Amino acid sequence: MNDTANALERARWYQQFVAGDFAGAAAHMAPDLVRDGPRVGDANNVIHGRDAYIAFLTEVYPTQKRIHESFVEEISASPDGRRAYVRCTEIDSLEPNSAEKVVAIRMLIENHINDVGLISRIDVFWKDPGIHYEWTGTEG
Repeated sequence: MNDTANALERARWYQQFVAGDFAGAAAHMAPDLVRDGPRVGDANNVIHGRDAYIAFLTEVYPTQKRIHESFVEEISASPDGRRAYVRCTEIDSLEPNSAEKVVAIRMLIENHINDVGLISRIDVFWKDPGIHYEWTGTEG
């Protein structure tokens, strides 16, 4: 498998997460993975280690599944295969465990591929409609 094809395959971890396949998602990640979330400067928004990230995903998945949908729109890779990108839209509620006040959040997930072909870093970027997210402690 060439570097670009490997990067495209690695980016499919997100689809596996959405389907609830945490072991499948983890198989694409390096043990020393770093996940940097969308909130700049928030140390709690950075997760160190594949196992810690999978534990985080496992914990939030059941709470999100009732109100959460995700649609992958595009998966792409850099020509050198060192980056893979997932462009998607997540449908979330502004209130936890509620079908009220639903909003679409456009996301770009940048996956950095290490020398052995696994994801070593995940950077999450998003656009939202600028609404106050009371349950997250952030302001839009």
